[in-house]
Parts: sequence; structure tokens; C-alpha cells
Amino acid sequence: MLLNSPLQSFSSKFISKIPLHIKVNDPENVLDIATGKSNFFHELDISLKKPVYRDFIGKSENRGIINDEKLISVSLSSEKNWNTLNDRIVPHYEKVLSQKLPTIFEEIAKQAAEFQNDIDVINAVTSLLSEKIQYMGDWRSISGGYFPRDLEQIASSKIGDCKDMSSSAGAILRSLGFKVNSALVARGSDIHPNYIGLPLFGRL
Repeated sequence: MLLNSPLQSFSSKFISKIPLHIKVNDPENVLDIATGKSNFFHELDISLKKPVYRDFIGKSENRGIINDEKLISVSLSSEKNWNTLNDRIVPHYEKVLSQKLPTIFEEIAKQAAEFQNDIDVINAVTSLLSEKIQYMGDWRSISGGYFPRDLEQIASSKIGDCKDMSSSAGAILRSLGFKVNSALVARGSDIHPNYIGLPLFGRL
């Protein structure tokens, strides 16, 4: 949570059944933060001591990225580090990457296998896959936001988001002998480096 838009005042209260890890970057000492526990719930109160605003001045084409160390931010996470979060995520991706290829994916693998160079094989898989599967974003927080669907669902629906596309390509390449794993990455022109360091899906 970045507090750098024009804010005259701000207050927010978080109540959680599970403990939340918190890291604060407050270079100008403008935040008032209180933590506690009540009726088996963990509580966190955040408020501003004074108005705050941080931004660039100038033409839009000259805008850059402000160093996170200079930004006022509060990071909350149920996980303390990325390793514990990875332990929860990896099995979902491995389940899909190791599934039997649907027929249309087997056909892609067969055509790609005709190339001798690894780069040509990879390019063939991704190109043929994009011809067979139409991209469509899926940001549902429970059933589609973070994990790919089964390969058979992707193939039969002929649509998929970035997780579906990458996992499908990975599964096809694995069938061709490549060592492939999925990676979650930050994207977009407004992405800042994760200076705070806590695992945050909002950064992906």
C-alpha cells in the first residue's frame, strides 16, 4: 500500500484471524501505526499525522520511477518470505505441467519436434499455441486469479490467460524433453521494485 497520492488525511483499520507480517517505510515520519489483539483477532490501525503528496513535476514523457526507499508505504502479508509462499503455489503449477497433453497440444508438440534448433522448437510451440488458444484475462481471486486451469479445460475452451498459456507451453515443451518451470513476474510500466520485501501478489 503506497501512500503517495494527494492525501489530506488517511486512516485504515485491518482485522485478521491470522497474524499479519508488517513492514513500514516511512522516511518522513508521517504515519501513526498501532497494533494489538482483541477477541482472538489481530488488529492494525494506520493513520496519517499530516498531509502527504509525492509525484513528479514535468511532462509525462519525462516521468520516471521514484525509488521505493523514498516512498511512504506499508506492506502486509500472511507470509514472512517468498519461500513459504512458493511452497503453496508450486504444487498447483506442477499439477498442470505434468498432465497428459490434450490432442491439440500433442499436435503442436509433433509439429514443433520437426525443428532441430531448441530456439526454433520453442518459437514453434509458442506460435502454434497462440493460433490454437485465444488469450483472455482471468483475474478471479479464488478460482482463476493465481493458478492455471487443467490442460484439458484450456484445450476444450480454446481460451486461456497468461497462466494458462505459459503452463500449456511448458507442458508441451516438457513432453519434448525440455526442463521447464513456471515463473511469476511483475509486469507493466508502473511496477516498482519490491523494496519492502514481503511476498505480495499485488506486485505480480
